[in-house]
Amino acid sequence: MLEAEMAYATNQDSMRLQEDMVSRLYPTSLPTAVEELKALERDIIPLQRVTPPFIRMDYGEAVKTLQGKGSTIQ
Repeated sequence: MLEAEMAYATNQDSMRLQEDMVSRLYPTSLPTAVEELKALERDIIPLQRVTPPFIRMDYGEAVKTLQGKGSTIQ
């Protein structure tokens, strides 16, 4: 989790900043971590497509989505 702190920023401002930071992290870090990700059997194709805006949902929606995919989270 990333907690960006900004004076006078709204929650939406903070989420936008965090999306930008994460989406800029992948193009710079993926080339240096390809071997490690392969060792972890991680498909890097989805990581190469990380772009904002990200899907936003509240906790209840996230739980329902995960339960619909077979998770036992409550």
